[in-house]
Amino acid sequence: MQHLKYFSLKILIFFTLMLKNVYQEELKRYRHEFVNLKIEANTVAAKWSITPEFSKTRQRKIKRHFDELCEDERLQDPESLFKVNISN
Repeated sequence: MQHLKYFSLKILIFFTLMLKNVYQEELKRYRHEFVNLKIEANTVAAKWSITPEFSKTRQRKIKRHFDELCEDERLQDPESLFKVNISN
């Protein structure tokens, strides 16, 4: 009976890792095909009579120290913010 539990656990782990790899590859493909996905989303939005626009959020104020560099800038464009959030 213990052998069956061990065997079924190994199978479960194997399929979980296999699914993880499949989804990881799919996410990589989405990252590289962002322009095509946007065109497809605009087509679907036009078919459903929805305005294809990204929601705009208020820019948060962040206190900065006098010697802090400006390298940590927030993205202003909602489309580029979406692209960065999806690819990370």
